[in-house]
Amino acid sequence: MFGTGTRSLVAACALFIGLAQALAAPADPTLADLDAADREILLGVRHDLSRWSTDREHMADIRARIDGLKVRYPKAYAVRLIDSERQLFEYSSALGFRKGGMSYIPVFLDLHREAPGDARPLYMAAIGYIHTGDYAGGKPWLDKAATLAPDDPWVDLAQALWHGNQLLRPDAVAAAHKALRKSKGDALAMAVAVQRIAHHGGIADQATVTAIVDTMLEVEPDVAILTDALGLLIERYTSNQGQLAAAFDLAGRLDRSPNHDAELKLQLVRTAAFVRDRTGDPEGAAAFDGRLTELVEIESVAERARTLQLNIALGDGDIERAKALVEQGKTAKMRRPWVGWALGAVYKAQRMHKKVVETYEEYDLPADDTSMESRAMTGGREEAKLYHAQMVENEPTNPLRLADYAGFLFHFFGDYEQTIYHGSKAYEMLPDPLLGQRLASAYLARAAHLLEFGNESDARAAYRQAVAYRLDKTYVQQICYPLCEEIGLALDEFRETDL
Repeated sequence: MFGTGTRSLVAACALFIGLAQALAAPADPTLADLDAADREILLGVRHDLSRWSTDREHMADIRARIDGLKVRYPKAYAVRLIDSERQLFEYSSALGFRKGGMSYIPVFLDLHREAPGDARPLYMAAIGYIHTGDYAGGKPWLDKAATLAPDDPWVDLAQALWHGNQLLRPDAVAAAHKALRKSKGDALAMAVAVQRIAHHGGIADQATVTAIVDTMLEVEPDVAILTDALGLLIERYTSNQGQLAAAFDLAGRLDRSPNHDAELKLQLVRTAAFVRDRTGDPEGAAAFDGRLTELVEIESVAERARTLQLNIALGDGDIERAKALVEQGKTAKMRRPWVGWALGAVYKAQRMHKKVVETYEEYDLPADDTSMESRAMTGGREEAKLYHAQMVENEPTNPLRLADYAGFLFHFFGDYEQTIYHGSKAYEMLPDPLLGQRLASAYLARAAHLLEFGNESDARAAYRQAVAYRLDKTYVQQICYPLCEEIGLALDEFRETDL
């Protein structure tokens, strides 16, 4: 929820891009019924809803502001639209994007009939169709949205989602490039565009990175908006090296800016921390603390600065320092959800899984990858399985989600067939060597069970598949649980076999 680069429901929710919008254009005609002060409130709600990270305290505040608008404007179209978006976001975060999209398609189409000139409910409905897998159903509404709002980057990002979820990667990249060129004034649209370009293989080398960042700087002259985009690229990083390369390049250029406000200082430190993790730079946590000391005292960045401090300490394995940082956060009266997350992170680093689960329950924190691993380790593996399945359903083209699910099914259920099914799809998109060894393990388990039933021919074929993933016999025996016996049997059986 708070950790830099943490893959949780936060990242998944961000992909429901119809909700992920920054401030609307000042000329938005749907706001005409509201007075100036309430227009600002509604625009603020749109912004905060787009950045919502499943933090229940934040959602309570968003809901309260919408309720106030509903009292003052019970029939206003813009208020009912934002409330529908809020309901969809809450529903989808709890039950998945497929169910959310299916339930709210008719709501947004009804709103479109009420305001046929507004593209927003059209692409909201289209995204609902996309998440149910009905691409043909969503296409007419996307096309109509593009006609109504040809300059709206979120229409192009919806098109990128439409192409991407069907693995039409070149088309997804092209649509995201269109969005990037239209993203002036909208840091979130800019960041999501770069993320989609990277996710679908559109960043191949440093020349591509340079060209993308050049476009960002050409489109957006405002350093504050570029800084916001940099922060979003880092927060939404899910091990895609192209996305991280773009963030590094952008950070280097912003570093040359003559004025560094608190936000830019924080993002530059966060970037430096990523570089340190990747390069093994010996610079210790104390050096980063020196740069973060002033930032933890500035309200606008304090929570994120403390989060970064804690992540650095945990990354260094310095549990005592991490504990001290949590206590400092309590003394500074950090929000209760932050304290709960921080305690859970420290317990997780100590492999105190029962304490992680208890802390998440005590602080009423939403499920994330951290809590679900601990829940699985303490007897809640079926609940964790449902969580991972929902994450894959939300992000069907995210290889990291698929790989996580494959590893989870292997480790907690010994389900080598489902490991092969989900892991193979992930490997096709992201041929990671460690994932390859997990797949090799699964094929070895398949070979063993085929041997058990006397099917030597198919067992040999399964062993060939394991070897094709550059089988490391030593490593697969380190990650073999709970199928160590089967994997050992297959390795022994084919040890001297000429394949």
